[in-house]
Amino acid sequence: MTGPLRFKICYSDTNASGKASPQNLMRYMVETSITQSLELEKDTSNSIVWMLHRWDVEFKSYPDPGQIIQVETYPVDFHKFYAYRDFIVTCEEREIVRAKSIWVAVSKETGRLVKIPQEYQDVYDVRPSQFMLPTYGEDSLQEAESSIDFKVRQSDIDSNQHVNNLEYIQWILEGITREYQSMHRLTNLTVIYRKEVHYPGTVRVFCQQSENEFFHEIVEIESNERKAFATTVWREK
Repeated sequence: MTGPLRFKICYSDTNASGKASPQNLMRYMVETSITQSLELEKDTSNSIVWMLHRWDVEFKSYPDPGQIIQVETYPVDFHKFYAYRDFIVTCEEREIVRAKSIWVAVSKETGRLVKIPQEYQDVYDVRPSQFMLPTYGEDSLQEAESSIDFKVRQSDIDSNQHVNNLEYIQWILEGITREYQSMHRLTNLTVIYRKEVHYPGTVRVFCQQSENEFFHEIVEIESNERKAFATTVWREK
């Protein structure tokens, strides 16, 4: 099993608060999981790709530019199409982020879900999960209070030829006013990815607030397909 990776927070990783943004911390988590998979799976049949199905993330604090973070990830279970992976992010020996994620195995040849081959499972040192996180289910918004549209850009597309999963986070956070975000910080995030978004296209992000929780839904305008659901929880600064 590969060890944790270390990253230096750059000024370009920060948002209006002057701290590292949630999506950029998640970017380092994804980078760590990809690095681990490339190293451990190099002798497998190379027949599948991993696609994110779900995030459950708890943000305890956000690092400043110049600080070094350490990202550790490990699989906790495999079941049929699904791989379960945990993350722990530390900064100056303090845990600042913990996350649980679910990934699905997709055939490179057909683009469809496939049962995870045993040879892929065997290269990993599966460890029990070290923590529990609050999780949120998936439910359609009853009455969205606001919405915002985004046109899919070419730069949003990744090597799998669909919108990168982290762009969804950007869309979700853009649906919450700057005034609210200036007085609150994101503490918990759940994202459930249902279907890929491709270029070109336009998505509409709906938002509904209930006290310190927001419920988000991403719908592709052209097809009227529901692409993702999310919940964000905030705390006053």
